[in-house]
Amino acid sequence: MICDVDRRLPVEKGRYTAENVVLACVRRQTVSEVVFEDALTQARTLDHAYQETGQLKGPLHGVLVTLKDQFKMKGPDTTLGYVGRSFAPATEDAVLVQMLRDMGPIILAKTNLPQSIMGLTVNPRNPRFTPGGSTGGEAVLLTLHGSLLGFGIDIGGSTRILQSIMGLYGFKPSIRFTPSRRFPYFGASVSTEGQEHAPSSIGPMARNLASITYVSRSIANARPWELDPKCIPLPSSPIERALLGLSAKLLEKDIRRDVAFAGEPLIPHVKGLIDRRKAVSVYDYCQLNKQKIALQKKYLSKWNAVRSFSGKSIDILLAPTTPHPAIPQRGMRWVGYSRIWNLLYYPAVTFPVDEVRVTVDGAPESYQPRNELDAWNWNFYDVKAMEGHPVNVQVIGKKLNEEKVLGAATVIEKASRGS
Repeated sequence: MICDVDRRLPVEKGRYTAENVVLACVRRQTVSEVVFEDALTQARTLDHAYQETGQLKGPLHGVLVTLKDQFKMKGPDTTLGYVGRSFAPATEDAVLVQMLRDMGPIILAKTNLPQSIMGLTVNPRNPRFTPGGSTGGEAVLLTLHGSLLGFGIDIGGSTRILQSIMGLYGFKPSIRFTPSRRFPYFGASVSTEGQEHAPSSIGPMARNLASITYVSRSIANARPWELDPKCIPLPSSPIERALLGLSAKLLEKDIRRDVAFAGEPLIPHVKGLIDRRKAVSVYDYCQLNKQKIALQKKYLSKWNAVRSFSGKSIDILLAPTTPHPAIPQRGMRWVGYSRIWNLLYYPAVTFPVDEVRVTVDGAPESYQPRNELDAWNWNFYDVKAMEGHPVNVQVIGKKLNEEKVLGAATVIEKASRGS
């Protein structure tokens, strides 16, 4: 079940109403679209139905959910942080939102992306540091207990990097080689519709691993392939029935279209991304995809060739999520620990195992940086400023091995806690 405010349990037992919980959480919001009145209406409807029948509406009854501002909800705008996408209310729900509504949660808000409209999202532990992006609003809300469950879209780490910085849990499911998936993406807005050479994934975000597993299974059990033509049915797994999302990579012309529409200035990081490459021909695009496929095969062969000390094949990989526990605002330069798994279509989950401690985590006096990026990383490492910030790791598995990834993460988390 959703383990945070068992957060559903007081609602089931009548100690709190869904309306009470909503009113408590609306005070802690980093949102781009406010739907509090609608949330209160949802809560009152749930409370009335429960009082009348004693039955929960569905597996997420009364659970507070927030969504990255890429998921269409009928009524509000879906801006992705672009001024040029404002004042264009959605006329229908995204498939994921439609499915969630049937499960009984309360959708509280759509959350901020680090773009021009809503300004900078800051780390609640220290506003000099970033919470990461682009799903930063979700990560901050979960940290502040302003939401129990969030959904983001991950193309290079956007459900993992920020949860690593916040010391929470974020899951990027794998993607089949062809763009067929289990997690419904239809109705989620992206900056480049139809681009599938480096697909992004919808992923859940929460304050514990059990909630990630529970909601993933609940969505898979709701048969999303009956609502999204790109979702396919796969055999259910006992731990996680996973979740695969459609694709979208942020390509230059589409981003420029959204920005130019309203005449807004590009923030430096986005300008650097879209100025990095020129447009390519269809032929060159196909050649790049051939290179990607060759790389995926080479990496798979390398993975299959590795053996443990006992001679067994490797099931999962344990790795950092980011090269640093906390990152100053506008300081993010390298996301290689997360982006590689998007390219390979491998599932990955991030979770906390420790925190920064001044007594043991000082920079070694004799250390010589290995290269320019390593020197940059150590230059902004400030153990005193970062003390108490979480330290996350991530577990990675081969494509469509979500059950192994979540199962291994559960075992490792218990071991790190000595339980």
